[in-house]
Amino acid sequence: MSIFEDSTCSRCRQAGEKLFLKGEKCISPKCPFVRRSYGPGQHGQSRRKKPSDFSMQLEEKQRTKIMYGLNEEQFRRYYEIAEHEKVSLLSLLECRIDNVLYRLGFARSRVEARKLTISKHFKVNGKTIISPSFQVSVNDQITVAHPEKNPFIEIEKRWKDIQVPEWLQKDEWVGSVHSLPSVESFDSNINEQLIVEFYSR
Repeated sequence: MSIFEDSTCSRCRQAGEKLFLKGEKCISPKCPFVRRSYGPGQHGQSRRKKPSDFSMQLEEKQRTKIMYGLNEEQFRRYYEIAEHEKVSLLSLLECRIDNVLYRLGFARSRVEARKLTISKHFKVNGKTIISPSFQVSVNDQITVAHPEKNPFIEIEKRWKDIQVPEWLQKDEWVGSVHSLPSVESFDSNINEQLIVEFYSR
């Protein structure tokens, strides 16, 4: 387990910023990025050369892929869907149920949201969802299945003051999709254009 944690945290150090892959650990003083914000490995503190256009595009794609917990095949498929339907790639990623649960504060990270979804802890419009890639739509209602009997979820204690994006609404154990995510609601440090340029080569 310790090997997995070190590998996960090194991804943030490689990206040069927190990707919030470990939930509460990422906002605690124990976060490795706080103690060592430089890249991993023996050359992590070396001065980097000026990145090329290709390396910037690749890094942006890799960073976003890791942030949302997708492999290359899944991420490429989302790009192709976005290209075909003329919609924002980030909008598709934001509307994944695992990301929505994380944004609502029903999970400490997207990884935890994925595990809880597979374990049948959430419902959308009264129907149990087991696929983390499920796409939510406007007016969808997300509920926690039997929160009083769920030993894994303590959201009210740990994430009481979480800031919910304006396109989502939350009332205790119930969340809803008020509208589709806008450009302003995305993480400002993600440059979608670089990702598009990478796949358009």
